Formats: sequence, C-alpha cells, structure tokens
Amino acid sequence: MNVGDSFISERREFVDPGTGRKIVQLTSGDCFDYHLYYFIPSMTTDSKTIVFYRHKQDEVQLYKIDVETGLTVKLTDAKTPNSLWRPWLQAPGHGVRDL
Repeated sequence: MNVGDSFISERREFVDPGTGRKIVQLTSGDCFDYHLYYFIPSMTTDSKTIVFYRHKQDEVQLYKIDVETGLTVKLTDAKTPNSLWRPWLQAPGHGVRDL
C-alpha cells in the first residue's frame, strides 16, 4: 500500500452488556491500530477525522480515518529501522517512530 492509498474500514457497533453503552469500533482486521501518544491529539478539532498508528506485518505507519464514512488513508511510508514500537507482544518494527 502506498501513501495516499485509501480503503473503507470495517465499522462495528454494539452495546456493552455491562454498561448498556453503545460502542463503535472503527477499524478491524489483521493489524493493531492505536491512538497517537497520550499528549498528542488523535482527533481533529472538528471531530471528523482520527489520525492513528497501524502496526501491520512488522511495520508501523500513520493513517487517518473519516469517522462518519470509514474512509481510511495511508499517510506515511517511513523506513526508520526501529520504530520504538513497544506494545505488549509485537517486536519493534520499521516505520514511523512511536511517540
């Protein structure tokens, strides 16, 4: 996938059985998506777009998603050898540096 390539992410909505609150899952699939670092806003000021990290196949890149339509666009093609990706079970891949 190249920078600027887009696709529609699979959206899923359900009700949490414990709280009764509606949950909206914007992405799914064979990757791990998560928000930008804690002190960096992931959502645009108009609340229409979220920028996020995607870890897929030992690579970390930035994507954006339109909250209403699910249109998802790849923003980067970083080649940094160690992305400093340090979540739970995945090894640090190449790409965008986490944080």
